[in-house]
Amino acid sequence: MKPISKEEKIILILTLVFSILLVGGGLFYKSRVKDETYTSLIPDVSETLKEIKVKENIKLEVKEEMIQDVSYYLEGNEEQLSLIRLDVSGVDNQKLGKYQIQGTYRGQKFKIPVEVVDTKAPVITVEHNNFTFYIENGDTIEDVRNHANVTVSDNYDEGLTVGEWITEFPTTDGTVIYPLKVTDSSGNEATFDVIVNYIMRLQIDVPVGPETPNQPEEPNEPGPENPGE
Repeated sequence: MKPISKEEKIILILTLVFSILLVGGGLFYKSRVKDETYTSLIPDVSETLKEIKVKENIKLEVKEEMIQDVSYYLEGNEEQLSLIRLDVSGVDNQKLGKYQIQGTYRGQKFKIPVEVVDTKAPVITVEHNNFTFYIENGDTIEDVRNHANVTVSDNYDEGLTVGEWITEFPTTDGTVIYPLKVTDSSGNEATFDVIVNYIMRLQIDVPVGPETPNQPEEPNEPGPENPGE
């Protein structure tokens, strides 16, 4: 084998160095392209969260199904909101109060303040709300209450009533309007009118005094037409 000359060795070395630099430069460029592509597809999380706004005074109705729609709590574009996940486990929607929902965007967590409230008024139910009542001996106002049969229901409070809406009978025939009213613990109010037309059928006993004894008849005095004997 012919020995390699000094010039040939230099050429081989330069060729090898050039090849290494060429390969290394290609790999570096490819890596930079991937980095730039990744950065453009995934925006900075903190910057994106600045664009997403939490709505103010978010209210949730007590004892109703939790709202899972992200747009109910946050403002932002559709693409951003679609990437947000909500954790509502920290909210007790069976009890009034202030709570926090936890939101997560690309691994970064944030809080959403909410309040569970009661905005629904009670419901007054009356079986007979417009009727005629004949007042007879032995009747009481409890008979009127029982016939009207007033009940109250509420979505949160228990044991609500309209109170003593009738206390006495009228003294004459006529129509009486009884305004019913009830308010729950959150200040929600309900009203209802019961109309009763009263007709008196009382049997009044007239007291009888002691009998007056019979008085003897006075004799007729003699007169011209009735001469005495």
